[in-house]
Amino acid sequence: MIKLAKEINVTRQDLEYLSIKTIIKHYAYLDSDKLKKIIKEEIKQNKSNYKKTVNIKIPDVIIDSDDIYSHFQILNNGNFITKEKLINDVIVMNRNINYEILNEKIVFIENADPGYDFLFSYNIKGLITKYGGANSHMAIRCLEENIPACIGIGEKRYNLYKNSKKIEINCEQKTLRVIS
Repeated sequence: MIKLAKEINVTRQDLEYLSIKTIIKHYAYLDSDKLKKIIKEEIKQNKSNYKKTVNIKIPDVIIDSDDIYSHFQILNNGNFITKEKLINDVIVMNRNINYEILNEKIVFIENADPGYDFLFSYNIKGLITKYGGANSHMAIRCLEENIPACIGIGEKRYNLYKNSKKIEINCEQKTLRVIS
């Protein structure tokens, strides 16, 4: 895929907007100019669709089909892990950062799934997640490593706190507080 992308002048990031089915369907039957046109058109269409759908908010838990059309966001306190108190600088995890800067920081991530287990190979001081529960993989790992964490604080609080420079996690009192 990377070789094909270079050949038709498409970035690796743009490949995220391309269905593998398109490549499989057309690769063996089209010349590179026709394939390039199909791929670029699909990428353009899928980027447009993504921009439209990214702003649609749906509830974290859907119980009934009507929940999709109307819901309220619940202010979630999160699940505090350990009994520790920590005041530290924060970093929002994304795939474009140098992972070395995670050392000595409270890390913000959206999901508390096993795909982020590599975080524990860095010297992170705390963890805050948008989604996840007390029995999630990251909650258990934080407990094992005695890392103060607040797992599953919800979208509203996550967006409120993620732009802070320094946060206090007080697991015993079950509070998060912006320091700066």
